[in-house]
This record gives sequence, C-alpha cells and structure tokens, in this order.
Amino acid sequence: MEKYYCIHTDCVSNTWGTVEVETYLNKISFLHEDGKGSFLSQTPFICISLVKITDFYGGWSLPRDYDSKETNYIDIIIEEQDIVMNEDLKAFLHEFERFLGFRLKNAL
Repeated sequence: MEKYYCIHTDCVSNTWGTVEVETYLNKISFLHEDGKGSFLSQTPFICISLVKITDFYGGWSLPRDYDSKETNYIDIIIEEQDIVMNEDLKAFLHEFERFLGFRLKNAL
C-alpha cells in the first residue's frame, strides 16, 4: 500500500531553489531522475515530485506546476512497507528534512 506525504514551505511565497533540491536528490544513490522535477526508485519504492504552487490545498497538477527556478511543495509517495523496513530510505527522509528545514507531513 502506498502512503502519500509532502514537504512544503511555511507559506506559498517562500521557496527553495529547484536546482539546489534537484542537485541534492541526484546525489541519492537509489534515486534516478524521471523527468523534470520528478525522481523515482523502485527498490525502495519512492516517487518525489517538485512543484511551485499557489495553494497548498489543491488546484495544482504534476508536471504542469514544475518550475525550474523555485519549488515550494514536494510530493512524496512511498510504499508503506519500505518506510517501515528500509533503513536507507528512513535515513534519506531524515536528511532530506534537515536539508529543507521542514518536516515530512501526511499529504492532504
């Protein structure tokens, strides 16, 4: 079963640099870039999408809202068993939270 998470800035006008986030994700050994602002791994299963949106609660779509300069919302889909069992995935998520300065949340 897949679980849906996100990390977003404290308000939609605050952003991270898209290039910096993509550079960080490209250094993760089990992830590969799967299109603009999209990163994927089959084992462990995780899908990450970077977007810049105007409303944290909907009205946006992937990949239409990808912005090559700024990102304020990161959509993350993880296989439930992988988040519990895979130590590399857990370590990555904690480091990613530290890198971004915000905590992972259940997606609305």
